Amino acid sequence: MRGRHAGTPADEGYRPLMDLSLALMRRGYRALPEERERRGGADTFATRLLGRRAVVLHGRKGVRFFYDESLVSRVGAVPPPVAGLIFGSGAMHGLDGAEHRHRKALFLDLLDRAAVAEVSAAAAHLLRHRLEHELARVGPDGEVTVDLFDVLVEVYGDTVLRWAGVPASDAQRLRLAHRMAAIVDGFGGAGTAYARGWRDRLVLDRWATRVVRDVRRAGRGDRGGDDTPLGRIAALDLPARTAGVELLNLLRPTVAVAWPATWAAVETVVDERRPEIADGLRGIDADRVGTCVAHESRRVRPFVPALAGKVRRATTHDGVRLEPGERVVLDVAGTNVDPAWWTGPGEFDPTRFDGAEPDPYAFVPQGGGDPSHGHRCPGEPLTVALVRATLAELARVELRAAPPGGREQPLTRMPRRPATRVVLRPRG
Repeated sequence: MRGRHAGTPADEGYRPLMDLSLALMRRGYRALPEERERRGGADTFATRLLGRRAVVLHGRKGVRFFYDESLVSRVGAVPPPVAGLIFGSGAMHGLDGAEHRHRKALFLDLLDRAAVAEVSAAAAHLLRHRLEHELARVGPDGEVTVDLFDVLVEVYGDTVLRWAGVPASDAQRLRLAHRMAAIVDGFGGAGTAYARGWRDRLVLDRWATRVVRDVRRAGRGDRGGDDTPLGRIAALDLPARTAGVELLNLLRPTVAVAWPATWAAVETVVDERRPEIADGLRGIDADRVGTCVAHESRRVRPFVPALAGKVRRATTHDGVRLEPGERVVLDVAGTNVDPAWWTGPGEFDPTRFDGAEPDPYAFVPQGGGDPSHGHRCPGEPLTVALVRATLAELARVELRAAPPGGREQPLTRMPRRPATRVVLRPRG
């Protein structure tokens, strides 16, 4: 039974065991579920974030509130140590209103259906060749051990850099891919990973600024006839450094698909954990099955536990008062498994998405609402297509967890990934 809403006048004096920012760093994906449990399962409650009052929002109603731009702003919402690392300085993620929509329109145009099909097909082609290359070096036992996550980082990075028109050698593309992955790996503030992430953020910011300047000096860009993604971003009326940040915001999220794709593979084709799904990925319904798995894997294995915004004007939600400038924190992971919406929320069941489009306010692994008007990730269709194409290629070979099996990262680690070393051998 749901408890009363913490944060109402009756319990406004409640103090959490620790500041939510510290709880997220220490407890990761467990932080918000544990705090909600202490509040009797409340959907909306007041807490402390960075030493100041903040309000947590959970569930479909909370998502609708969070994505109402008349109520919630993104400007300055994400703490700078996180925003600077993952998004970069001046990125569209920290904008609102017309300025945000104008810049995001370019990303939506660049990542249209044709581009999604082109990039996912190119990634599938590169992955097939990579798997063939690995299989060509099998030992006497007919198998070879690889790190699946590293393979996908390199394949996706190689693919998106080629597609974007970025000049780089084969070796440079692989190095750039791993640097982008390091940025993503560090955003949770976990010790050395955070430090490595910032090191590579600084390196990549300088690199991307230089690439944009080179394009502009060469007279490329839209006015010069260069219609590549790089050319179109370089043509933006932005400082070279900010345009470079946005170039990375096109490239880096594609590399980051290695996280959900690895989870999806481990849940299904590694060790034939779900043979009916593996069979489906090899059949005529591979696209349908792969899409369902991509959705379900992202639902139960969220990339981030929470998103942040700032209240624009005094209001109340779910009986909880909110004041201008206060932060609101959207419980992403909890909303994706909310029993008020999902049947068997803790079960891995891709068939729940068979024949049905995910609800944009109940299913929020990459944000909620309409991507053309709000802050839902414009790259979500590409994420789904890449996971789907990856699973289809991996289902063509035999994969099993490498002994002694390794360990998946704990729920306290953000972003989290499973044990990724696998034994690869030809199928049949």
